[in-house]
Amino acid sequence: MNEQEVGQAEQAISRPGRRIRWALVAVATAVVIAGVCWWFNRPLPPSPVQPLKQVMPPLDPFIDLSLFPSVILKDVSAELGVDFVHENGAVGSLFMPEPLGSGGGFFDYDNDGDPDLLLLSCCRIADYLDPPAEGRSVVLYENDGRGHFTDVTAGSGLEIACYAMGLAMADYDNDGWRDIFVTSLGRNRLFRCTGKGKYEEVTRQAGVGGSGQPWSSSTGFFDFDNDGDLDLFVCTYASWTREQDLQVKQVHARRKTYHGPRFYEGGQCLLYENNGDGTFTDISRQAGMVIKDPENGELLAKALGVVFVDLDRDGWLDIVVANDQTRSFLLRNNQDGTFTDAGLKTGFGWDSTGHIVGGMGVDFCQIEGTPSMLIAVANLAKSQTAMYISQNRPFLFVDEAPRTATVEETVRVTTFGLCFYDYDLDGHLDMFQANGHVNNLEGSRLEGINLLEPSQLFWYHGGSGTMFQPVPPEKCGTDIYEPILGRAAAYADIDADGDLDMLVTANNDRIRLFRNEMTLPHNYLRVELRGREVNRDAIGAALLLEMDEGSQHRWVLPTRSYLSQVELPVTFGLGTERRPVKLTITWPDGSRQVVTDLPINRQIRIEQAVDATAAR
Repeated sequence: MNEQEVGQAEQAISRPGRRIRWALVAVATAVVIAGVCWWFNRPLPPSPVQPLKQVMPPLDPFIDLSLFPSVILKDVSAELGVDFVHENGAVGSLFMPEPLGSGGGFFDYDNDGDPDLLLLSCCRIADYLDPPAEGRSVVLYENDGRGHFTDVTAGSGLEIACYAMGLAMADYDNDGWRDIFVTSLGRNRLFRCTGKGKYEEVTRQAGVGGSGQPWSSSTGFFDFDNDGDLDLFVCTYASWTREQDLQVKQVHARRKTYHGPRFYEGGQCLLYENNGDGTFTDISRQAGMVIKDPENGELLAKALGVVFVDLDRDGWLDIVVANDQTRSFLLRNNQDGTFTDAGLKTGFGWDSTGHIVGGMGVDFCQIEGTPSMLIAVANLAKSQTAMYISQNRPFLFVDEAPRTATVEETVRVTTFGLCFYDYDLDGHLDMFQANGHVNNLEGSRLEGINLLEPSQLFWYHGGSGTMFQPVPPEKCGTDIYEPILGRAAAYADIDADGDLDMLVTANNDRIRLFRNEMTLPHNYLRVELRGREVNRDAIGAALLLEMDEGSQHRWVLPTRSYLSQVELPVTFGLGTERRPVKLTITWPDGSRQVVTDLPINRQIRIEQAVDATAAR
């Protein structure tokens, strides 16, 4: 055999070996790729955040400790049967939606007169566009009337999986039962109540599934056109996809942290007009919801919070939208089906230092003894909660946080949920904040910010420069000062004792239900309205309670805070000396009704009178 024949023989012998080696390399490569894909998309077991053991109390208040009321807020979640644990659907890839949490709120689902509880959770973020057919993303708890809760989700029609964010509950079809709308990363969901505890999904039929910007957050029902039925507003957050998120990580790969909304374009909030036949029409564009940056033409909305409020008292509800790290919106109702963003011209959207607010939760109230409205917008740590107070015109605002004495406390935390409520029933609205940082542990350390943070309670003290005072643990207990990843906050009187209890959701952790254990001899009046010529729950009604000492303004507007909803009945604290003299109700259609001979320490139902005085 010559050399050529020998070489050919060797090649023939080695060819199968090379094929085997290449095959082994290919198999090994496939195994590595599959392993990497599995690692970044593996289902992680629920791992509730382990709270720090130490209490983080507020700084020393400006006033004498003895002036504070003694009202303990006790965490009774387990005691009352609420064992819900939120899951954020994380798969190990640090995707932007994971830190934002989900909402919760109160509504009377079974018409028995007490507030029931709805809580939200998330499917795996890898499945947000195509979630499993069933899951535990919407959980319903029934109240037994004494503040004990039972999970009644099974068999309700709510057993779905989605990446749930916010919620709104209202009787949009005026059939006597309250329906449920859930926003999500992906398609939104509408559930129509067909009877006690039974729901059917009608998203497609109603036309409220969403748009091409599939990330919705806070939402609420309200009657923007005063036609007697409830319309629907939906906040849209950043224009986010997993592919974009991965591209951002490639550019900023040195830090294994979450990347915020500044890396993504904004979106467009949605306004759905109720057609009165169980369907809605998306009128967002013609109504003025397409709000763009005049410099680059990009959509501006990165909306996380919303409240509806009639700022100029013209009988038409305006919309306040809290945007995250872009200027917020103040949408003035033009009474013709359109809105105009007055944020640029009114001073709304920047804080007192000239910085844009990282807006999450939002709420409003009227400052006592004045016509001025106060709109509070939650903010990131190292920045204050913005406290916008209307000036000599209803659409002119100045952030007067230093005047309210909240700056020193609120710069310490990242706030999501935010509510004004009268926790001690003295007739003055106090403020509650649910706090927790928005990054992961590594990101928090890089920023020099605590990851887990306490909630905060501010007592209304009044007076120049000391409007709100942080309540020390000696006066409210230590439970609310447990550091957590707090998100939504909502209140209700869960145990029918007249005082208001507080719900706080936590990201990837159990919820907290703080029962108000007030023993002060303070009186109260609770009012539930029932509409005839307007929506059944009278959402949008204004109430003015005149007393023998001062007056109080309240509204039936349950959409507040962050991804949340508070109860429908309105609570008036009376303290020990005040007596209710007259209650004036301005119904959503503008008609007025006066009620006298009011009781105390009771909840009363007032139906819209047929002969209520027309105001418009």
